[in-house]
Amino acid sequence: MTSIKDLMNKVSFNEVSEILKELHPLETEDIKKFENTFNSLRTIKPTFDYFDMIIEVKENNGKIYVSNTHLGSLADLAGRRYKKQENITDNAFAAHCLYQIAVHTYETERYKDHLDEWDDDMMNPQKARIVR
Repeated sequence: MTSIKDLMNKVSFNEVSEILKELHPLETEDIKKFENTFNSLRTIKPTFDYFDMIIEVKENNGKIYVSNTHLGSLADLAGRRYKKQENITDNAFAAHCLYQIAVHTYETERYKDHLDEWDDDMMNPQKARIVR
């Protein structure tokens, strides 16, 4: 598994934008927003991600589901690993991720900064409590 940054460097924006236009009605201003986010994901230095989340794009009964693109800064998202189904092309995967990140935005602050009670043991796998 590689990172979202690696994926964005593997595909071209022209191909990804064609898929975006097929999936969603976009205005020229929207395309610029997507291109800016795409270029940022290609060039930003990934930071430490607090949660080892994997970004996934799944197809189920003709619907596409994208997970784990909502939490973390853009630098966090660039460093996230991803997992895709074999029937989804790299360009389509990049388009779905880019749409979620650009349209629904991303959280610019660390998740733990918003918790009322932060337990430092949460980040230590040997001390973390397992909730089932």
